[in-house]
Amino acid sequence: MLAALAALAGLTALDAFEEYPPLMATAWGAPATAGPLATLAGALALASAGLAAHPAALAAVAPSSGPSRATVTSLAGVASEVAALAVAGAWAAGGLPAAAAGLMIGAAGGGYPAVVRSSARGAAAARPRGEVGVSVIESVRGVLWARRRQPDDVAYLMAAAHERFAPAELVAQAQAAEAAGFDGVCCSDHTAPWWAPDAAPAACGNAWVWLGAVGQATSEISIGTAVTALVHRYNPLVVAQQLATLEEMFPGRAFLGVGSGEAMNEVPAGMRWPGTGEQLARTEEALTIITRLLDGETVDFEGRFFRAHRARLYLRTPRRPPVYMSAFHEGAAEVAGRLADGLWTLGDPQTAPGMIAAHRRAAEAAGREPAEIILQTLASFGATDEEALESSREWKGTLVDEAYTDDLPDPARIGAAGARISDAKYTAMSIVSADPAVHARKLKLLRGMGATAIVVMNVSGADPLGLIRAYGESVLPELRS
Repeated sequence: MLAALAALAGLTALDAFEEYPPLMATAWGAPATAGPLATLAGALALASAGLAAHPAALAAVAPSSGPSRATVTSLAGVASEVAALAVAGAWAAGGLPAAAAGLMIGAAGGGYPAVVRSSARGAAAARPRGEVGVSVIESVRGVLWARRRQPDDVAYLMAAAHERFAPAELVAQAQAAEAAGFDGVCCSDHTAPWWAPDAAPAACGNAWVWLGAVGQATSEISIGTAVTALVHRYNPLVVAQQLATLEEMFPGRAFLGVGSGEAMNEVPAGMRWPGTGEQLARTEEALTIITRLLDGETVDFEGRFFRAHRARLYLRTPRRPPVYMSAFHEGAAEVAGRLADGLWTLGDPQTAPGMIAAHRRAAEAAGREPAEIILQTLASFGATDEEALESSREWKGTLVDEAYTDDLPDPARIGAAGARISDAKYTAMSIVSADPAVHARKLKLLRGMGATAIVVMNVSGADPLGLIRAYGESVLPELRS
């Protein structure tokens, strides 16, 4: 929790530090007297601004040779390491007096880390064996790179929750979202919910059938999946065909989000759930076939898991619809950089920078221009904060790391594990509030990480249309002002 709050606060301060570097020095007065949390928040902001402005500071802070230096072990893990590195880097770059640096390093917990690895959601389990992590400095530079290329008109999409609402209800939500000013609507692609059906309402309609109805019921907004798993349930030729069909019927509006899925959606369809390395390998093979088909190729492909023989799309569309890949660890983000048209990841300040950096690195190595950066969050709205929380608690299952990686096909077990997650963690990782200003403020934080598009998954069990109205009346105008 401390690390997450520090990251959020640091990103908030980043705007000011980037625009006016002298603020770095004066800002230390408050953190030095405001306790460890403010110390870490200020240090993280300084890492983003000071080290980006003075890359040479890294050599002074963490030389590749010479005596080893103690790593930071107190306070909040990664955040405390970032704090110490930030202070030492700013001092080495001449941006911070030595006395202040010593004070801040002491408050942060000591030491100068030589290398810090960014955490990922479920990193220990989700990262395939042998995968090399992304350093904090690379993560910071990735965010700054994303911010520099961020468009003025960031897109805002609403994600429709098939797990919770019936398809007809979601069509009405999509129509309301277009009227409210959302730029697009996407939907989950699940056969099972994140909870037992007796714990909360559950539906799980078919995403692709629903998208056809939504295209007809709306007129301009983008439509697509968020996201379709490619490991077993779908053949890649069929996915490409479905996407091309959607694009032909609704020109310029279709897109595809893909990922490796979860056991709860694949095991009931007959799959033996594999380890994370095979999950990623399957996704990469299927994505390779899909993108080649969309590019107009006749595809012959012999993979470990998928095969295609003289496969082609006979339906051709003037526009090639884009494909975005979901990533919770750096290996998936790198596949997105090599093959997809953008990265889709959680709007978590602790993990998103590493995903962005890995995506950028892989795209540049493949000679491709990194494209969209899509950040997603859950959002619940109600007459009161308590109602917004109570009517969306079943979604705590989405915070169970093992649900994405392990052989955990039973929704009841996922829901039970989610129920053990505290309300404080859930509300920190989501937007759960009756106040539109809180929604706008948290979305600005996501935008500050360089997103080109932000996806808000509407999990308001009490009043889903109320959330859409609040966004149309207050939140979206504030974000675009």
